[in-house]
Amino acid sequence: MMPLNDDILDDLFHGCAFVAFVEQAALTGGSPCPEATRRLAYRYYEEALAHRNRPYPCADDAAVKFKSL
Repeated sequence: MMPLNDDILDDLFHGCAFVAFVEQAALTGGSPCPEATRRLAYRYYEEALAHRNRPYPCADDAAVKFKSL
């Protein structure tokens, strides 16, 4: 038997795919539809990438915006 590799779930896409699989299985009460799971996994992945890559406003940006009003 091969050892369980926890590193695969540390990968962003595989983590999203696992969450999508579990959610779809809970909704269907059994084996989830592969196509619905794939679409949900990619949606979660795109949302996670957008969240990861969005610029975080700093305190100075808020002060400049407030002064310009």
